[in-house]
Amino acid sequence: MSQAYSWRYSRNHQHYQIQIPYDKPVIISEFGGGAKYGLHGAKNQRWTEEFQENLYRENCAMLDKIDGLAGTTPWILKDFRSPRRVLNGIQDYYNRKGLFSDDGHKKKAFYVLKEWYQGK
Repeated sequence: MSQAYSWRYSRNHQHYQIQIPYDKPVIISEFGGGAKYGLHGAKNQRWTEEFQENLYRENCAMLDKIDGLAGTTPWILKDFRSPRRVLNGIQDYYNRKGLFSDDGHKKKAFYVLKEWYQGK
């Protein structure tokens, strides 16, 4: 299951609930959103570390409500080159959805997910 809705539509999903109609373990993949390392601003300003940090907080709160959750994997761990990511000054031919920048710096969202995993 991919949870990209909140990144694409910028809505608060604290009240959003995923219901699984099967008695099976659930693995959520591809959740999260992008931020350029070192870009700071309001939590509702796209591409800032604060936006990504807040999005991960909301995602984790939503994931905590899923019965049968057996595992997760964020999309993605590290920013990487991508020829289709052309937003000048932000993407610069990188997918910026990583928890680490392309040169290995931890973004603020890394610490949100780290704390969440430690609480499991």
